[in-house]
Amino acid sequence: MQDRAPSPEARGTVQQLVREVQGVLTDVYEVKGISSAAEAIWDESAASLQRLLRIPVPPGRTAVYHLQSEGISDQIILFPEDEMEKLAHSSPRSRLIGDALHEMTGVIEETSHYVYVQNYEQQYGERPNSTCQELIAVIDKYNVIQFLSQRHLGRIMTSDEHTRAIKENALVATSASWRGDRPADYIIGHELGMQYVGRLINQHNQGRDVSSELLSFYHAPNSEQMRYLLYDLGFSIPTRSTGEYTAVHTAIQKMNIPPRKNPVPRITSPK
Repeated sequence: MQDRAPSPEARGTVQQLVREVQGVLTDVYEVKGISSAAEAIWDESAASLQRLLRIPVPPGRTAVYHLQSEGISDQIILFPEDEMEKLAHSSPRSRLIGDALHEMTGVIEETSHYVYVQNYEQQYGERPNSTCQELIAVIDKYNVIQFLSQRHLGRIMTSDEHTRAIKENALVATSASWRGDRPADYIIGHELGMQYVGRLINQHNQGRDVSSELLSFYHAPNSEQMRYLLYDLGFSIPTRSTGEYTAVHTAIQKMNIPPRKNPVPRITSPK
């Protein structure tokens, strides 16, 4: 894989997609005062960003990086050049239900991180933890794909398209190869996020309005979000190895989740 700067055409296309996704998120979650994620897209190679940040920046992986300079915190979004080029030469249909779905979910995920981090910092004066950033992104990827499907295709996803979107969103939670080099907070966020998406879908299918619950959940402190999922709803966190079990258990302990009378969070051991 070559590490190159994206073409102006590719960067322009992705900027347009990011603006659209950010518009959906700010409307759904009623957030204000968020700077433009599209303007935060890095337009050079991963190697050049690594020289600027002086930390490892793996090429070929989408990510939001945080730049601290003279007391000012800023976010930089990196998209792999090949993914940006693919999106530039794809149609709305292929991005939502076709062969560019994976790349489009990457756009949604990083835009989700960008918006959520800024909004949380405005509300609570600190950055949200990594687990809840991943958790919110899982929710956003599914919801935004549904929203854009209605906007660009004139309909919600079919059953088969819905299943494919869920599988794409669940890659980290279900694939050993994806989980292998991810830290525990990343795994916890994806596992809980997929379970919460399932809950919201079930409630929606029963005719219930889930918008108020989702809005409250988004704006809650991280400790309350985790308490709601692990204690009130009783979600579990399955693990795939002894090492993963230990890492997840340690990460949960460090979160200082307010206690409930219910049993401690369920972390299932590998078989």
